[in-house]
Amino acid sequence: MNYGKKALEDLYSGVAGKPVAPRKHLNILGEEVDLYTRHEDEYSHVGEVSDETFAKINRIATGGDALTSINEYLNNKKYTKESFKNEYDYDSLVDILDRGEFEKYINSEDKPSLSINQTGNVVQLVTSKGFDERTAKRASTFTPIDDGGSNVGPCEILLALAFDNVTNSTEGGDLMMGNLKLEVKGQGGRFGQQGGRGGPALSPSTLLDGLETDSVPIVQSVEANIIGAHRAFERVGEIDQFLTNLHNLLKIAYPGGDVARFFNKDINYTDPTSRKRGSSQSQIRKQLAKLNLQQYSAKYGLQNLIFAKGPPQKSPTPGYLGDFASFTVDDALRDGGLIDKETLKATSFTMAGLYPNFFYMFAGKS
Repeated sequence: MNYGKKALEDLYSGVAGKPVAPRKHLNILGEEVDLYTRHEDEYSHVGEVSDETFAKINRIATGGDALTSINEYLNNKKYTKESFKNEYDYDSLVDILDRGEFEKYINSEDKPSLSINQTGNVVQLVTSKGFDERTAKRASTFTPIDDGGSNVGPCEILLALAFDNVTNSTEGGDLMMGNLKLEVKGQGGRFGQQGGRGGPALSPSTLLDGLETDSVPIVQSVEANIIGAHRAFERVGEIDQFLTNLHNLLKIAYPGGDVARFFNKDINYTDPTSRKRGSSQSQIRKQLAKLNLQQYSAKYGLQNLIFAKGPPQKSPTPGYLGDFASFTVDDALRDGGLIDKETLKATSFTMAGLYPNFFYMFAGKS
């Protein structure tokens, strides 16, 4: 037998022995737990509800005020009804947490710190601290629209709720750790305007300025065009002109970026990225990724990043639900850093798509 919303309200009231106000999330529930009332030595069958709902009925009957605790915790984490564009998203978040008896985690004195746990799996981490696993997974995939009209990142809300020293941001960025702004990116996140949505496109004439011949083949790949131009200028002994042109081109692509830092005479301009699966990326690709991230971080005053793995996508991406990595922009940009090690990788750069997808190479793939 299944019970609808009104019937379940009656069940709540019957077990609690007092009227219980209707709650928005009372939906049709499956049959898993039989409820009985006792009068003297006789038992009367009341109905059947899920294990999850039985736990909630028991919490109400014993006088627990879980919703107050959850709302206070969310408010302390700087989440309110005004945090989201849809007026019902806050209630949905409360409902997710209420279903998982989140007040048990609220009362835990052993919440993890992001300062100490900079990489790992947030679902597994909080589960080990008493957070209900099913609730943690639900929270990690809850990605509403924030009050500014942007999509909340995968695991973003869970990270704020889980870590003792992290809150929602109300002054730019996605999250805050003390006074530090944190930007959360999912697998495939970009640092800049998505292709086809008004970002800059490059003209090959800037790169080839000064050549007497137009014999250099122009393709969509920025990487391939740089290699072709370098080869042509090298043949005529004009490497300085090549470098000047390259800088001019990249300043158009990434205004305000530190082009000279990432593109100088010491860079390997001859070897492309192989299309063979598992091959290393070229130095050109890595330097473009660094320039893209550096320009973006300078523009928005960004110093700290979190990459997190959300639910499975159409095309498999590295990692499992809840995997995360927190790092500084410098960790990615420095010589021998995350980009050089190919821990943080960008897909190909094209003349019309200068802000490609970035992926953090978590172990495993789903």
